[in-house]
Amino acid sequence: MPSTILLHSDPSFTHDSTCAQFMTMLPQPVCFVKRGEARASMERLSMTPLEDFILTLEECRKSKDLARAKLVHMAIRDNGLENHSLVANPLVQLYAQCGSLTEAQQVFDTLLERDEPAWASLIVGYVRSGKFQHAFELFDQMQAAGVPPGRHIYSALIKACSARKLLDKGRIIHVDLVSEGFETDNMVSNTLVDMYGRCNSVVEARDVFDELMDKNVVTWNALISVYADQGLAKEALLCMQQMQSEGIVPDAVTLLCSLKACVSIGDLQVGQRLHIEVAKKGFEHHLFLGCTLIDMYAKQGLLFDAHEIFNELPSPCVASWSALIAGYVENGQTREALNILAKMQRHGVSPNVVTFIYGLKACSNLQALDKGQELHAEVIVEGLEDHPFVNSSLVDMYARCGAFAEAREVFDELPHQDIVSWTTLISAYADNGHDKQAIICLEAMQKLGISPNVITIVCSLKACGNTGNLSVGKKLHMDIIVEQLEGNPFATNSLIYMYTKCGSLDEAWHIFEEMHSPDIISWNSIISGFAEQGENERALALSKQMQEQGLLPDNTTLVGVLKAVANMEAFEHGRRLHAQVFHSCEDQSIDLIVATALVDMYCKCGSIVYAQQVFNKMETKDYVLWTSLLTGYAQQGYSDLLFQAYDSMKAHGLQPTAVTFLSLLNVCSHAGLINSAYSILEVMCGYGIEPDIKHLNCIVDLLGRSGQFFLAFAVLERLPIKPTYIIWSTILGHCRNHSISELAQYVFECAVSDEEVESAFFVVMSNLSSEFVSEEYEDVLHSCYGTSASSSLL
Repeated sequence: MPSTILLHSDPSFTHDSTCAQFMTMLPQPVCFVKRGEARASMERLSMTPLEDFILTLEECRKSKDLARAKLVHMAIRDNGLENHSLVANPLVQLYAQCGSLTEAQQVFDTLLERDEPAWASLIVGYVRSGKFQHAFELFDQMQAAGVPPGRHIYSALIKACSARKLLDKGRIIHVDLVSEGFETDNMVSNTLVDMYGRCNSVVEARDVFDELMDKNVVTWNALISVYADQGLAKEALLCMQQMQSEGIVPDAVTLLCSLKACVSIGDLQVGQRLHIEVAKKGFEHHLFLGCTLIDMYAKQGLLFDAHEIFNELPSPCVASWSALIAGYVENGQTREALNILAKMQRHGVSPNVVTFIYGLKACSNLQALDKGQELHAEVIVEGLEDHPFVNSSLVDMYARCGAFAEAREVFDELPHQDIVSWTTLISAYADNGHDKQAIICLEAMQKLGISPNVITIVCSLKACGNTGNLSVGKKLHMDIIVEQLEGNPFATNSLIYMYTKCGSLDEAWHIFEEMHSPDIISWNSIISGFAEQGENERALALSKQMQEQGLLPDNTTLVGVLKAVANMEAFEHGRRLHAQVFHSCEDQSIDLIVATALVDMYCKCGSIVYAQQVFNKMETKDYVLWTSLLTGYAQQGYSDLLFQAYDSMKAHGLQPTAVTFLSLLNVCSHAGLINSAYSILEVMCGYGIEPDIKHLNCIVDLLGRSGQFFLAFAVLERLPIKPTYIIWSTILGHCRNHSISELAQYVFECAVSDEEVESAFFVVMSNLSSEFVSEEYEDVLHSCYGTSASSSLL
């Protein structure tokens, strides 16, 4: 037997020469002893080297001391015992449990006799490290070798099926373990319940559970977890009650799963009872339970309770911080959410994906671009720039802050542009008024072979409705039919919106009639659509019909009906609606959107006094309400009141919009206020709002009314956009009014030279004298629009 040396791991130990000589004379195995283990090592002097190696390996396995294990392995090799199954099999187990699978596989490959624990250790090790295919291949080799698998192997393989959602593979393993007699083993059965649940086969999970004779708390937790994860919250809570009725006391996992179920269905009452149970059992400082309680209270709007639980946590983790931040964001307290985020970072806690998603959402809601850019930089630092949900949040944040170039840049840099990222971009454009760009993105996405989902379709239909793009809207309708989404209320309501906005009321009504039980959103879509298209009496009749079917009107319904009343200038009907709204409010406060519709209705009915009264009673006034009042003043010709209200609006710190400036320019145009109009344009540009064709037409109209035609043409030459039929028609109308035939001739020449000019333009010429059009342009009209068109015009 080779001589050996007793080594000490403590570097402070110094070998006495005599001691060293004495030790070299002892035929003992190599032992790697720490301080305090000298006595134990002396007791091993009577052991054989093999026995001592086995004992030392067991100590290394329990302490997971990989460094010491490798030294032991070297000594085993030096003693020629590497192929001995009594030390080699424990070595495989040790390496596998320490996560050193390469060494475990190498030792395993040298084994002459492989026992079940060695196979189990390596298979379990591969499953734990996520190398599921290696585990399955090893299991096949084991079966071919005729080694019967044990409970740990079956449990590990079922977990692998669960992780990859391999339902069919899981069923095959289930059959195998039944044939081996493990169907009543609690550990194996609990894993089976979880696997079937994660593979969305709740019925099979329940079958496995019901077949178990001896159900412990772990077994019940497995089933409760399945129900909670599958959104079957009521079933989860019923299971907990049944478990308690059978005398099994819930543990922290039971309470956690049950609380998650309460969160999913918003059952605060049961959640509070579970909270009391958590406190009784002393689990109030449990991090996962704390996070779930924070989430539950925050989602119910009880932010004080959520914050109180958070403060009681001994060491809040990133999940608890994120749950609190999410709660504040979802309850509209976005500024406080960002303050909590800053506090979290001051505590040295790095944000995770959830933190970034809600932090960016807070920036979106506040339009806090600077803070959003800071978070973007941190996303890059944390290495999350390729995470799909974080990137979608970044695109949304930049778009909602008006930074569309940055939003597109983030999108373009994505390594993989999937349906989620495309939908986020399309939604961002559609929600922020860039409807044409949204449709362009939709078409680009479809060219890449990516089919739209429900959210993509809903956003795109909104964009089609806003732009009047009926052709793309009809294609999306076909997508809904192909994807069998006709029963989806979001898709159906969006179709109604699109068709009504595009003026296809028959199509919209047909879709509405096909619905089995239209909800309030469907009714509102059709009522608002008819009102917007001037079918006012139909809109009012539908509102009455809706109420007859037991649905009470909400604010959206009232806005649609008030629009119809405004179009009809039905003042008395509007007054009755106003009284109905007033009496239905418990605190006699009117919703801001309804108030805006009332102001608009009174203005169109010519009753500025009532409009002003509604406006004055509103404690909160947004720019939409201000714009409605300003537009009313403009429509009724109250120029002095208009400019006073505009100054007051600015004094209240509200930024005017493009619609605000259009109202002001309309008043200037009708009142001949040229200098004021120029001043308004300057202010408008100062706010970063580019004039569109409607604003510029007001200027041209103003100059034409004032007889300053050459100045009007100077404006046309400096237009950032091409003159349209509306502008050319405006100039021609003033030419007729001032009997300036030569200028009319020149305008006509300019118009017909534009290939995109609309045929409707030439209808205007029919109202002009025949001497305005030369024989040369008679031929142009004839060639472009035919004999009947030119003869009717001349």
